[in-house]
Amino acid sequence: MATGLMRNKPRISVILGSGFSAEFGLPTTKKLSAHFLQPPNDSTLDNAISKILKEFWKDAFGYAEGKNNTPSLEDHFTMLDLSANSGHHLGREYSPRKLRAIRRMSIHRVFQILDMKYKPNEQAKRFLDVLLDKFCVSIITVNWDIVIEKILNDRKFDYAIDVQWLNGSQSRSGESVLLLKMHGSSNWVYCDSCRKIHAGLDDKSALRMKAFLEADDFELFNLSQKDINSIQKELEDTNDRLCQICGNRLAGRLATFSYTKFFAISQFQTIWERAHDALRSADSWLFVGYSMPQADYEFKHLLKSAQLGRKEPNRWSSEVILRKDKQAQNQYEQFFGNSHVKIHQYGLKQWVKKRLDTFVNEKGG
Repeated sequence: MATGLMRNKPRISVILGSGFSAEFGLPTTKKLSAHFLQPPNDSTLDNAISKILKEFWKDAFGYAEGKNNTPSLEDHFTMLDLSANSGHHLGREYSPRKLRAIRRMSIHRVFQILDMKYKPNEQAKRFLDVLLDKFCVSIITVNWDIVIEKILNDRKFDYAIDVQWLNGSQSRSGESVLLLKMHGSSNWVYCDSCRKIHAGLDDKSALRMKAFLEADDFELFNLSQKDINSIQKELEDTNDRLCQICGNRLAGRLATFSYTKFFAISQFQTIWERAHDALRSADSWLFVGYSMPQADYEFKHLLKSAQLGRKEPNRWSSEVILRKDKQAQNQYEQFFGNSHVKIHQYGLKQWVKKRLDTFVNEKGG
């Protein structure tokens, strides 16, 4: 619970998109497609996933290697979700069961890509450390990765939901930082029996446990029996995928890049309500690397609702840190108007050098 000192600090909501994680070497959402079909390891499992995803792209989008016709992940996940969630086929070949299997493999592949690319960034870490020391900060992120958890390092943080820690209780020092992961996280797994989210403190639990992969999914596709047997043995060996509370097999729950995001579990409702409260009560908002994609219309509605739901709507301002993204700048100016938003187009590293100290002084930190 916040102390009196924390309550007296100016309140800032920091909203993070994939451009922030790109400062740590991770690809932005737009660039994920370029790595999507590449198996991270020369294993039977990874090669099979690549083969299945490639065949789906060929059949659904006319994809051809070497051509400039790679589909966006927004389109990829939207096609999967709209058909599978309504119980419809996508053409004759792709039943809802197949589509749900491809969706699970797709999420696992994105996790693999994010896991491979991370590298530390001291400037970006300093950015967050200074803000956390000077302000009462709520961090709102639409990213699945655990870059923020790595930066927070020895600080306590609060996901705003009841979490069962996979490797013991969180025992970090200082005030608890509100960390709201709007679309879920790669270190979360979910129990469909006792309905509890389990989280790994320092690792991508869902990736390590292969929580989005099911052994019998691979029987649906054109793979050799030898490969199916090898994959099933590997997935059945994940004995740590058991709930610590009720013993049920753990699985994954995420909102994807789709235009039809599926927030099925109650924890998402709690996170979104806390985000609305944090945004509405913050003195200012600071966006970093968030391009306001059209697929995030639910989140954009939350932003607008929090902006207009303030007691004094005009006592509010925001800054946006982008990197040479004129399209995103236009999105912000059209959505908020020019009077409430200040946009910087030189990236986070230069913002820290040129603007961070001035920002702290202007905001009363």
